[in-house]
Amino acid sequence: MVLADAENERTMKKQTSMNGVDFHRVDNDVNGNPRYVVHFLSLAANYDRAIEIARKIGGKKYRAKWFGGGIVFQSYNIVDLAQDILSHTEYSNTGKVAG
Repeated sequence: MVLADAENERTMKKQTSMNGVDFHRVDNDVNGNPRYVVHFLSLAANYDRAIEIARKIGGKKYRAKWFGGGIVFQSYNIVDLAQDILSHTEYSNTGKVAG
């Protein structure tokens, strides 16, 4: 589909990496606040656990089909959001699941 390809191309141009976390800029929410999507693997190795962690810092499931396993955050400051994600992640400094 040409329309879907154009939408993905537009969205992929808005990708940013901050402190090792990849953010994908998506359309604003209904109130005009900026939203960013991260992959669940940025938080945990298990999707359900990642959603649980994300909810503690204001994240929700991202239901768009083009981005499987996404978690959406509303934020004006992705530097602080990246710090929150890193401080709540289940990974140790070696990149392996802590525990």
